[in-house]
Amino acid sequence: MNKITQKEFRNIKEIVLPISGITLQCYSSVLVGDLPSGIAMKEDLDSSILIISKVIKEWNFYDKQEDEKPLEINVDNIKRLPSPDFLSLVEQLKLFSS
Repeated sequence: MNKITQKEFRNIKEIVLPISGITLQCYSSVLVGDLPSGIAMKEDLDSSILIISKVIKEWNFYDKQEDEKPLEINVDNIKRLPSPDFLSLVEQLKLFSS
């Protein structure tokens, strides 16, 4: 039996958001272990944002220009994205994961 590693089934794609210009490195899928226990696998906004927060590997989204580190990738900071950027991200992630 061949050995399979995580790197062999999760690809990474760079996505640039159209309004803000934020660049994200995103995984092609989320790991089951990244999801909190008891999450309802339904299509509501909060669940979608939580899942997206686990797919983003890194980004160049900063609070202030002089900050050394980007904002933490979490639900609250994803909610700070302009809605056209969020919708574009969702669509690009759907295409990437297919």
